[in-house]
Amino acid sequence: MSALFEPKPRWPGGPRQCVAANLPAFDTRAELSAFKKANGPSCFVLAVWKCEACGCYHAKTAAPDPSGHTSGTTRTAKHHGDPIEV
Repeated sequence: MSALFEPKPRWPGGPRQCVAANLPAFDTRAELSAFKKANGPSCFVLAVWKCEACGCYHAKTAAPDPSGHTSGTTRTAKHHGDPIEV
């Protein structure tokens, strides 16, 4: 793998990790959808974009709040400086 990605997946069988976005990277939207279906079927996809740094697809997701919509948490933060504002 190139310097665009971390040297190894963060977990066995996991996707590549884009260094610039600090997010999982997928070559196609179909790969991203399959990953979401297998690993976070109840999560919502808020946005999908093609990364200018690595050329792969990333997604902004949100998990359902376990305490309900009045708990005050949104669970949408991925990393500091997230380029996608929702």
